[in-house]
Amino acid sequence: MEPNKLLKRIQDIEQELVSLRAEMAPQRSWGKVFGGAGKFLISYWALMSFVAAIATATYVKFAFNIDYLESYRNASAVKRLSEFHQHMGDEMFLRGNWKQALTSYKASTAANSANSAAALGEVKAGVFIPETGQKFIDPGIAAVRIRKLRELYPHDAQVSFLEVVQAFQNGQADLSLTKCEEVLSRHKTFAGGYSFKSYLLQSKGDFAAAVATLEALLKFDPDNGQAHSNLGYCYLFTGKTKEAMQHLELGLVHYPTMVNAISLAEACRMAGDTDRADGIIATTERLFNTPGMDEEYFASGQWLWNFLPEKDGDLESPKSTITCDTLDQKRAVLRISQGMLAATTGDTKQASERFAEVLKLEPHYQSFLVNKMRATAYAAAAPKEIKAKMSEYADALEKMDVKH
Repeated sequence: MEPNKLLKRIQDIEQELVSLRAEMAPQRSWGKVFGGAGKFLISYWALMSFVAAIATATYVKFAFNIDYLESYRNASAVKRLSEFHQHMGDEMFLRGNWKQALTSYKASTAANSANSAAALGEVKAGVFIPETGQKFIDPGIAAVRIRKLRELYPHDAQVSFLEVVQAFQNGQADLSLTKCEEVLSRHKTFAGGYSFKSYLLQSKGDFAAAVATLEALLKFDPDNGQAHSNLGYCYLFTGKTKEAMQHLELGLVHYPTMVNAISLAEACRMAGDTDRADGIIATTERLFNTPGMDEEYFASGQWLWNFLPEKDGDLESPKSTITCDTLDQKRAVLRISQGMLAATTGDTKQASERFAEVLKLEPHYQSFLVNKMRATAYAAAAPKEIKAKMSEYADALEKMDVKH
């Protein structure tokens, strides 16, 4: 074959091969390409997002020293802080310290405005707090608040507790005790209900029932300082000085208040440990004189004091009580304790001065002071000369015309 023809034949074959390759090769379609890519992205979107987030967080951490998860940790810390203040508010609520409870609840909602339990706590704690510029709460306003809360939250233990307190403040002690027992029948571990029930029983002079109530509370809440203090107080008035000191000491550790300190000093004095009683009273006096103490929990709240038995088998005297609400009344009780201690140690001059100050601060405590003296005069542990002096004090004070 001639060279030219052969060359042409080869070129024709090459052209046919090119045509064949074009026919055999798959046809690319940009639509198919993007469609495949879309399916891939849809199928692995979550994984790719996670990888992208990790990559971004890593870059931001090392490039700008910013922790991507810091906001989540902050949110968790704020939530825990809010819950802490809420629990503190609950504790103060159970003690009847309405102002401190309100402060704690407000701190809780300030940390986390979404804490609805703390927001409700603000409303409940404010029921017995007077309006701005007022010294006393309007009973009518308190009644309306409690009624509305009961309608909205019929099963709330704290709302039921407000009804208990309301009845007591209205002078309906028996109704208050009945309502308190109803609360405890529905909420068997409601510590505040047990504490208040024991308070009501003490005010009636039923120390045996009060002791049983407090022992039931301590079974499920063994570190309840208020329960230990109240139990020690009950033992003090039933002549069990040793048991009284044990529980009052525990109460003072968990619940260091002025009324508990005075009670422990009284127990020490009655047990003959006058040095310790003097030390406790001196510390109490110093703390009480601290500026602004009237706003602190140490001296806050209403105090209840029962009269002491004046002789063996005296069950009537403990049914009489006094309450302390004002600072002058609380100072008067402190002066009684100081005067009794001074009389016990033979310092008649200081005793007379303290007793005179008591009557100046609160004349209505005259009968309570007479009872203290007569009870000490009958106490078996008291020396004869102290008994005689106390009996003399009591006779003179009882005849005194104190202006009320």
